[in-house]
Amino acid sequence: MTIKTRQLVLPFAAALLAANVQAADVRWSGYGTFGAGQVLDDDASYNANPILIDGRLEDKTSFSVLSLVGLQADASIGDGLSATVQLQATGAENWEANVAWAYLTYDLSNNVKVQAGRKLLPIYNYTDSIDVGYTYHWIRTPADVYSVAAIAYDGINVTYQDFYGDWEVSANGLMGRVEGDDGLYDGFDTSYRVAGGNFEATFDDWVKLRFAVFSYKDFEIAAQVEDGPAIPPFDSMYYGTSLSATPGNWLLMSEYTWYDIDNDNFIPGVAGTKLLNDLDQAWYVSVAYTMGLWTPHLTYSQKEFVDEGYNLGNTAAETSTIIAGLRYDFHPSSSLKIEYHMFEDDTTINGVDAPRDGFDEVDSLLVAIDFVF
Repeated sequence: MTIKTRQLVLPFAAALLAANVQAADVRWSGYGTFGAGQVLDDDASYNANPILIDGRLEDKTSFSVLSLVGLQADASIGDGLSATVQLQATGAENWEANVAWAYLTYDLSNNVKVQAGRKLLPIYNYTDSIDVGYTYHWIRTPADVYSVAAIAYDGINVTYQDFYGDWEVSANGLMGRVEGDDGLYDGFDTSYRVAGGNFEATFDDWVKLRFAVFSYKDFEIAAQVEDGPAIPPFDSMYYGTSLSATPGNWLLMSEYTWYDIDNDNFIPGVAGTKLLNDLDQAWYVSVAYTMGLWTPHLTYSQKEFVDEGYNLGNTAAETSTIIAGLRYDFHPSSSLKIEYHMFEDDTTINGVDAPRDGFDEVDSLLVAIDFVF
């Protein structure tokens, strides 16, 4: 555990110890995935786990890329105050424990809560449970959409939840800062302010609508374009929306994300220059049907972005994935999953076919056991 991680955990560990001393309620829970996967094409690779910065499977069976375990403690300190700490370790990172969540919660009322500390930016529909594979039908959420890993921020947020007739409504507003090496930019340190939130509305427990919007301000990357100037700070906006329905035994859902980067002239005096990963849009549609303990499912996802700037010339990147899978709930707290992924890369540079990893098509086989306790 790094010094920075220790500094973050110690106040919350002290709160948990204080809660124990006062005989307060401490609830422990946990989750995990033990999985294996392999691409079926020689010398190819496939990003099967968007939870990791580089969750790639190769042409040899991996038992680490899909595997993780987490432990969470929720301590009621009293008078509406509680503390939450979640530790997580992944097989791909040699099972080294890291802090995923660490925050305090204060209940202003039955409907309004204030939280302060470290959480994940709720960009996606499954952000709050993205590490808990048992909560969704896939082994891992679709990488085409969840390709920007859920980022931890340090700050404050306010949540609201209430019922209006048959509708359950919740909202979350936040502000904070992301700082340090999040690994998304070839290991360079990043720093930026973030503000925004998300809104959810659920009708009669079977239809859910969700929308999220976030503003990134003064986004700094401690990097320099090859043979060029350093990258100056820039701003961006990130949006996400989802719709899901559960009529009878069916699950029908879709999610759509997009973002705009305000850096069209990020090299002073050179008009039209952009950063590399100017993602325009990403989306998926998924269908699942539960038959007793069995849930077959099918998903199609796609990601597109266009880069006409300094880095790659005239690049139009487009990837898509078909996921065909089966979930078997063999235990009340555990499930067995098997999936076949068919990935296709239609990226072009100056109109010429140029897949990013050298393969137009890559097929993969994944198997996993998810559990909660």
